[in-house]
Parts: sequence; C-alpha cells; structure tokens
Amino acid sequence: MKEELRRALWPNGPRPDIWAIVDAAQDQKVYWTLTNSFLNHCCLFAGKLPQALEMAAPYLVQLDPEDKLTTYLAENMGRNLCIFLRCDVGLKDVRKHLRSFLTVKDTRGQKMLFRYYDPRIMRVYLPTCNSTELQTIFGPVKTYWTESDRPGTLTQFEVKGKVLQATPVVLSGGTNGGDELAPEVVPAQSVLVLQRGTRSRVPVLLQGAGAGAKLRRSSGAIRIYRTPTAAEELAAPEGAYVIPSSGLDPDVTVYAEAAAPGEVTLTLELHSGGKARTTLTAVELSMETGGTVCCGVRSGRRRIDVFPAAPRVFKGRLQLRTAAGGPALTLYSSEASTTGFPLADGFSFDVPGESVSFWVEGETASARAGDATTLLSVEGSTAVGVQCPVTVASVTAISATVPVTASRTGRLPLEREEETVSGRSLVLLTGAVEAARPVRLAAATAPEGVGIDWSVERAEDDGEAVLAVSAKAVPTLTDGALLSDATGTFRVRAAAGGAGEWGGPVAEMEVVFVHAAVTEHASAVNGRLCGCARVAGTDRFALHAGDRPAVQLDATVRLTGGGPEGRRGVEAVRGGWVGNIVSDNSGARYKGGSTTQTVYKYKAGAEKLVADLDAGPLLHARAGERTLPGSTMETGDDGTATFRAGVAPGVTATVIDGAALDKTIEQIWSYSDGQAYLTLWTEEAPEQLGVLAQIGWSFTGDYTCNPAKTVRTVIPVRLAGTRPVVFPQLTPAGQTEMEAQPPVSGRSTVEES
Repeated sequence: MKEELRRALWPNGPRPDIWAIVDAAQDQKVYWTLTNSFLNHCCLFAGKLPQALEMAAPYLVQLDPEDKLTTYLAENMGRNLCIFLRCDVGLKDVRKHLRSFLTVKDTRGQKMLFRYYDPRIMRVYLPTCNSTELQTIFGPVKTYWTESDRPGTLTQFEVKGKVLQATPVVLSGGTNGGDELAPEVVPAQSVLVLQRGTRSRVPVLLQGAGAGAKLRRSSGAIRIYRTPTAAEELAAPEGAYVIPSSGLDPDVTVYAEAAAPGEVTLTLELHSGGKARTTLTAVELSMETGGTVCCGVRSGRRRIDVFPAAPRVFKGRLQLRTAAGGPALTLYSSEASTTGFPLADGFSFDVPGESVSFWVEGETASARAGDATTLLSVEGSTAVGVQCPVTVASVTAISATVPVTASRTGRLPLEREEETVSGRSLVLLTGAVEAARPVRLAAATAPEGVGIDWSVERAEDDGEAVLAVSAKAVPTLTDGALLSDATGTFRVRAAAGGAGEWGGPVAEMEVVFVHAAVTEHASAVNGRLCGCARVAGTDRFALHAGDRPAVQLDATVRLTGGGPEGRRGVEAVRGGWVGNIVSDNSGARYKGGSTTQTVYKYKAGAEKLVADLDAGPLLHARAGERTLPGSTMETGDDGTATFRAGVAPGVTATVIDGAALDKTIEQIWSYSDGQAYLTLWTEEAPEQLGVLAQIGWSFTGDYTCNPAKTVRTVIPVRLAGTRPVVFPQLTPAGQTEMEAQPPVSGRSTVEES
C-alpha cells in the first residue's frame, strides 16, 4: 500500500508540497509516531493544551514519502486517520489558512468545532459547497485527498475554474475497519513513574479492541482507567478489565497509572479471537535532600542523594532538571568539582546501583524562599518521580554581642549593656559568661524566610592538655545563645536553611575559650602597725605602712587556650587586681572643731548610698583604670601569668586648714574595710569580667597630730586580713560582690578642700 499511496501523492517523485492533517483522536499511535519523528509538523489547536487534549488534537504534517509515519498511514488506510493536501506555501501560512475554518456556528449562533479533517466529513461536505465556500476551503491548497467509502480508494478534490472536480484514485489492498487488524498493545511509554500526591497516566493503545476485549494484568503495580482524569478504575471482574465494543473505532485507548513499583505484563484478549501482550515497568524514584534544600550563590553547595530505583530490574536512565522559573541551578558531581551542568538543560545518568551524591548551587539569589524546583524523572518521561523546592540563599558574617558586666550597686550608670564583636574570631574566658546573660550570636540571611541553624564543633588540633581542662566537649549553644562552659578552639556555624552535613550557605566564626586557674596564691596582709607622720618637706600628715604595702596581692594563674599546646588565644587575656572599699570613715579634725570627713558604706543592692562619687569606692584606683596602681601582669613561657599589686591606707591631711589658714591639725583617723579581686578579661571583650580570687582586710587607725611632727596613737592601730578565697574556676564578676565599674575620678583619700 505504501507504493500505491506514494504514486498517488507523488506521481513525479518526492516534493515538499504534500501535507496531511492527522487526527490523533482516531489513533493514539499516530500521536506517538508523529512526536518521535523528524517531520515538520504543528498542532492546529492554539495555545498550551492539557495533555489529554494534546494527545487527541489534529496535527498538520509535511509528509516525506520515505518516513515511517507515511508508511503507517498507508498501512492503515480505511481507518479514517487523516486527509491529504497539496500546497506549496510554508508551514506557518498553511496552518493559518486551515485554522480559519476550524470553528463554525450552528443555527443558534453557538461556536462548534468543525472536524473537516475527518475524511468521512470532508468527502461529504465539499460537494455541497458553492464557489465562495470552495474558495474559503481551498485558498492556497491545490488538491485535497480523502479516503472514500470504498476500500482501497481515495477521492481527489480540485477546483477547476469555479467548479469542484472529484476524481477517484484506486489503491489496492486497503483495510476496511478494524476487524481485520491484528491485536496489539501499544503503550505511549513502557515506563510508568510512581508519583506522590499527583497523577500521571500513560495512554495505552489497544489495537483491535473496539469489537470488545478483555485486558489482564499480571500484578496490581499499575491501574487502568478509561480516561486521563477518571476517578474510578475500569471494571475488572475475575481479574480482567472489560473493554466493551466501541461500535465505530477498531482501536481503544486506555490509561495506565503506576500504583507500586514492579514489572507488569498486559495481555489483550479480543472477543473475536487473537491475543497480544506487552510489559510495562512501574518505577519508584527516591531522592534525599536532608530537609529544606538551601544552596548558596556560587558557593555553599547543597548535597542531593539519589537512590537506586525500584524495582531493581529497571536499568534505564534518570534525569535531574529544574522546573521553569526561579534562579538557575548548576549541578556538580562533588563538593569541590569545578565542572558543572546547568539543570535547566537537564542532566541524565544511568540508574545507580547504590546511592549517588550530587551537589547543587545557584547562579543568583532567590527572590523568595523555594522559588526553584529540582525534579527527578525517568529520561524521556514527562512524569516527575520526586520534586523538591530549592532556595538560593546567602548568609552574612557572624557577629557576637557580649554582655557587659553590670555594676552591682548602680553607683555608676552603664554606658552600654553589651558590646558587639564582628569578625572571624573571638576570644573569651571559660566561665566568664553568666547563664542568664549569654553571648548572643547573629547572622542575617536572604531571601526573607530562610532560617538559621546554629552548631558548634571543636577544632581537630586541640591537644590533650586542652581537653583535660575542658568541662564539656563543646560549649552550650542554643538558638544562637552561647555559654563559655568549655575550653579550647571551636567553630561556630550559622547554616542557612538547615545545611548541616548536607551542605549549603554557611558563615563561620572561630571562638577560643581560655581556661584560667590559680596555681599559687601568695597574697598576704602585712600585719604591722601603720604609722602616721608628717611627710618630709610638706605640710601634710599621712598614714604609712613601712617598706612594703600593708596588703600584698600576689597570684599566679595558668592559662589554657586552644590548639596543640593550649596557647591559642592566651595572648588576648588581660587582668589585674581590682580593689573595693567596703566601708570607709576617714578624715581630719582641726582646732576649733573644723572637720573634713568622708563616709562610705558599701551595701549591695541598696537603692541609695551615702558616698563621695569623686572619691569612689575603689581603693587607690586612678581615674578610668580598673586595677590598683602598680597592678602588674607578667606572662611566662609555660602559659602562666602572675598578677601583683599592693594596698596601703591612704589618708592625708594638711597641717594648716587651708580654708581658714588659722587652724592647725589636731587629729587624723581612718576606719575602713576593703576587698581585692583578681580579675580577668580579654582584649576583644574588655567589659566582661571574671574573678579567680579575693582577699579582704580591715584597718583601724586614730592619731593625734601637732605641727612639730609629734604623733600619738589614740587607740591601738590594727590591720587584719580575712582568709583568701580562691575560686575553683573563673566566676562571672556579677556573681561576686565586686564593684566592677571603673571610678570617675582620683584616689580614695581625704584632703583639705
């Protein structure tokens, strides 16, 4: 039949002006044959069509006498699959003409589809047309051919002048209807993809089933439906789907949907006799992403794991690609690979025998969370087995907000309650952070809606000495709140979108916690009586404690940071002795009753204090300094630091009252209690203080004076110390009684005003 049709349409040899309008609604195999061919073709319906309509639409095809579609049409003459035409204009113009009478109006003015491309309609309609209607139908078309009602015969229609001429063209050996067709089961695809939450059905052509048949399946891995959208399966009494007689068409199209992974054999049994079978594979695809997929912009790749397909007998190829819209994604074979594949083009690979990993990153940032979609499917199939939303995100550098150690009494207002440190590293002291006031870590992400997961891990190079003093393997980190309850080097990570071990955009900060412990405490109270004498060459009397300070402060501390030897971060530690006067009643009396006096009583938590703010409660501390005058820090090569300072009573008074210039000194006294605290901080967090040791003392001194340097002790002078306290570990200053803020002015002494 192929040769006869070729002689009828191409009597003078092949030429490009022979076309066909094929009706996919008559035969699904025509649709699949056409879509898999290289012929120039287009759909007569406009716009994007639903899949079901796309598979039943009319198509304009530029025929080639040697193409398999031409052969198929020739071998199926008599089944009303198409009409032929001769036209020497291009595809665009032919389609425009043929679409012009695709719809007509009925007697009520309602539009309806005019199926002129059905040869049974065309061969009846053309002879009824007047000359105007013929001009409309023919236009640039020179000739139409339709199947006639006689088997193996075409009718050729041409317009000569204004008259239609119909000429029979006899072909030999044509078929007449479907009764003579051998049974055949022709699926559009041999692989069905199991989908989650959606339905994707594959057309299956049952050739010869129009006269009635039964369709059997070997397992329930697929279900059979009559239409692409039917909710109910075809009836299957006794395990067979019943195909009733169609009355017109020899072929019937049903739709198969995957229900479970497995191979299924479909067997078609015609009522008139004959049997055919084919095998379909229902495939389940698996992909793991570790939750929400969030990758970085040309960095911060995210891992995607693809698992073997089920059933294992399936050995086809899979494809990863992206849906339309959203930022472009690039696929890599490893986290460090420099060769990538644009996912918009799709990346195909053999079904893996075991889990295989890919890495994906974005080209530009997402406009909103989840605006890109990664799809996993079987190559050649439009059905998606697994899909997941993807966000291309960025995360800024981490900043740390460190709380400032507050004044216990509120004597001095805080300039700020916290300080923010930015950068890639931070050194803090183990134990200096209060649980109620943790270090707050922050990092910003884009686009909006991308969350941050915080994690912390120890650096691999921390040595055994570091691990030995660490209270915990890693410090406590909860939703960006960090405590200093471990020692060593730690990498704090802010992972956008829950990256974790799956990768993704991450910001890191190195935090080193330095452990401090007192190894030697040699602080002591002199115990000698403090004298009072006129200062040589001056007009002042002053207390003195002899050759050395009345209170000697001396402690050696071992510092252990991070790294192999525990030296990392140690250089950032600072410290010294901080002195507080707990109470003070010091002054001088002059003849005639004139008195100069300072009274201070420290009481933690008091709302009001009687205090001279110029003098301040810090003992012998200069303005703006935290430590006692002469407080020193000496570091050794063995990781130790020694802190020393000295304290002496500090009351002075002039011989002559400067206010009246006629009153001479009569008495000088000092009754005071004090405390000194060994205090540490770091260069990057100088406002966060920790205490390692403390020592207290009390002093009582009352002297009578005269201008001739004569001094008499009124009561016995007494200097007594409390037992030193060494804390087992660094304690936040806010949990001690230390007044932590620096003074506003000079010395805690009393002088003539």
